[in-house]
Amino acid sequence: MNEIKTCLKKYFSFGGKASLKEFWKWCFSVLGVSLLMACVLAVMIAVFGNRTPSCLFYEVAFKVLLILFACFHLAVLCPSLAVASRRLRDAGVCPWSMLLPLAMCIASAFVFMDAGLAGMSAMQPSVPVVWQVVIYAVTALVGFVFICLFCKPSKK
Repeated sequence: MNEIKTCLKKYFSFGGKASLKEFWKWCFSVLGVSLLMACVLAVMIAVFGNRTPSCLFYEVAFKVLLILFACFHLAVLCPSLAVASRRLRDAGVCPWSMLLPLAMCIASAFVFMDAGLAGMSAMQPSVPVVWQVVIYAVTALVGFVFICLFCKPSKK
């Protein structure tokens, strides 16, 4: 719990170093909250499907949960980048190198949204399926390499 408090105290602090324990506790706590909120949203979608019930409570609750989900991720973005930067510095890696996986994740998100929106309509996705697979595979490979960099022992 102290590691999470440390990450929140160092909200905008990109300098210094972060231990493996601090980094991974932060990541798993953010992941846990995110998965909990996503599960609640998924259950609501599974129960009601594509049809919108005439219940005002459902509509309001769903919109509030979506807003909370987005606000939570915006709130933890800066401390997540800060702790990742400090962890990379502690492992002896240039923190600016995390821009590559960040850019790959953003590109993958746009490709994923394009494919999802095309699946909801009669349109074809603007990115061919072969390129979608390549983008996802490269993103996964870059992400795996960076997870290995985060796990490097501290430089003394």
